[in-house]
Amino acid sequence: MRSLRPSVLAVDGQAVNDWTLRSGALVRDSGWYGSVQVTYTHGLPAVPADIVDLVCRLVLLALDSYRSGAAVSRSVASERIGDYSVTYADPEAAAMALTASQRLRLAARFGSSVATAVTR
Repeated sequence: MRSLRPSVLAVDGQAVNDWTLRSGALVRDSGWYGSVQVTYTHGLPAVPADIVDLVCRLVLLALDSYRSGAAVSRSVASERIGDYSVTYADPEAAAMALTASQRLRLAARFGSSVATAVTR
């Protein structure tokens, strides 16, 4: 995977090169005054074929569920009599849910952590 290093950094529309990346933060000795624009490239150069296949399969399941009317009906998933309670199934969520093996495979491939970007 690519790093999250900016490819273009500009202050007030002028490109600057006098910055460093320290612990995931952009640092500049003269500070950041004015309008700062950061452009960076992230992710993979191309979407892997197995990820395209996975997404297409999820969309197909959801479309099939919708066309069969399952997404419209509210089937009962569970019901209790004492202090009456009923739980309805959510067929759309079930159709779009990843299986345990799919989740494990994705976590093994891409990791299970997330990253955030903070603006100031």
